[in-house]
Amino acid sequence: MSYKSEMNKLKENRKKYFPLMEMLLYVESKTEKRDLPAEMTDISQIAIIMELMDIGYINKEAFIINKHRQDVTGVFYSGGYPLTDAGIRVYRQHLHEKRGEFIRGLALAVFVFLAVVVFLIILK
Repeated sequence: MSYKSEMNKLKENRKKYFPLMEMLLYVESKTEKRDLPAEMTDISQIAIIMELMDIGYINKEAFIINKHRQDVTGVFYSGGYPLTDAGIRVYRQHLHEKRGEFIRGLALAVFVFLAVVVFLIILK
C-alpha cells in the first residue's frame, strides 16, 4: 500500500465535505422555522452527512435520522447550527486554503500580464 496514494484518496474524498457544509450553513440561515424539518433526498448527500456525523463535524442533534433495521431511510434537518466546533475549524481551514489558492492565481495572472507588457515594450 502506498502512503501517498492513500492520502491523496482521502484528500479527494474530503473535498466532497465542503459543498455539503456550505449547503447546510445556507439552509440553516435561510430556512424559516415553520418550514422545518427539511428532508435530505440525495443518497450521496445522506452518505456524506452520515460520514460527517461519524467524524464529528456535524451536530447530530440538528438532524432527525429515520432507520429501518440498519438502513437509513431518511435524513431531515430539524434546525439549529449544523456544524460542531471541529467542523467549524475544518471549514475555516478549507476557506483559508481557497483564499490562498485565489491569491496565488491572481498573483500569477498579474505576473504574466506584467511579463507581456515588458515584452511588448522591449519589442517597440
